[in-house]
Amino acid sequence: MLTSQCPVSVIAAIDKRYEYRHIQQLITDSDITLLAAAKCTEELSALCHHMTPDFIIFDISITTSPISAIQDLKSLTNQQSVVIATTTNHQIEVPSARSVIDAGASCFLEDIFNGQTLAESIHAPARKAPPPKINISSNDLRQRITNIMYMLNIGPQSPGFHLLRELIVGMIISEELIPELTKEKIHCIAKKFNLSYVVTEKAISKTINDINQQNSRQQILQAVMNKELSVDSSFVNAKEFTSLVADKLRLDLQFYAIL
Repeated sequence: MLTSQCPVSVIAAIDKRYEYRHIQQLITDSDITLLAAAKCTEELSALCHHMTPDFIIFDISITTSPISAIQDLKSLTNQQSVVIATTTNHQIEVPSARSVIDAGASCFLEDIFNGQTLAESIHAPARKAPPPKINISSNDLRQRITNIMYMLNIGPQSPGFHLLRELIVGMIISEELIPELTKEKIHCIAKKFNLSYVVTEKAISKTINDINQQNSRQQILQAVMNKELSVDSSFVNAKEFTSLVADKLRLDLQFYAIL
């Protein structure tokens, strides 16, 4: 089991047979946060673009070249992460284990799911001082979202204007790595304004339809991202619009630095 004497974060790259819940069973210390359980090295690389984990638990059975993969992981995190090599196929011999350690793995576990503990000598790397917390009020966020919606010729006259704005505010301040529209979030907005789920969802959908009627996809992306991103003529749906706006404002306000 993974334990620690100080707060650490973990990203695990595990064989596709195993799910996030399996990895959670390995975390027995309340100071340790499992950030994600990736299915492949490509997915792991994408996650590492957002943060540098203290530990990466890497299953060498998911790649044909574990030595190169471990070296790539060390390079990807600028040598700041501890890479722990493991396997789930029970077919790794001792020489292979030695080679992955030589490639940069801090240790090798024969099978991460058999209850072995990490060597006591393996510690999380020294943490940098956390970035200063960014203080921004919900009203400031509402103003920024309102400005985007005004650029798209959508105002308070649209029935779901305020609901859509509140939904995006909630997505921005959530602790999710990837802010995403879910039924639970719509339920929260409905409860906040004492509305039914159906009424809330329809109002938000109506405002998204208004946005699409007033603007092309290119204009929408230009207003949100300030870039010419697409010549696609398809409509922007509620999930895409809310995620784009939430992610853009998070980046502008450096929210990812304090999650």
